[in-house]
Amino acid sequence: MVGDLPVDGECSVCGGNLESIEEQIEKKRKPFDEPQMYRETWKIVRCADCGHIEEKELLNSELLN
Repeated sequence: MVGDLPVDGECSVCGGNLESIEEQIEKKRKPFDEPQMYRETWKIVRCADCGHIEEKELLNSELLN
């Protein structure tokens, strides 16, 4: 994860404060021949209190091989 930033608004579940984070995930993509590693960067807006995810947006996807 890369830095938590406060976001205006309230959680739709508990009414808590929202925060925005960037998260990088490495996965294997499985095409028909050989699996390839790739990295996704996501922007996630979630509740700082209960963890409910309000919004999730893919910012970047890149091959690592």
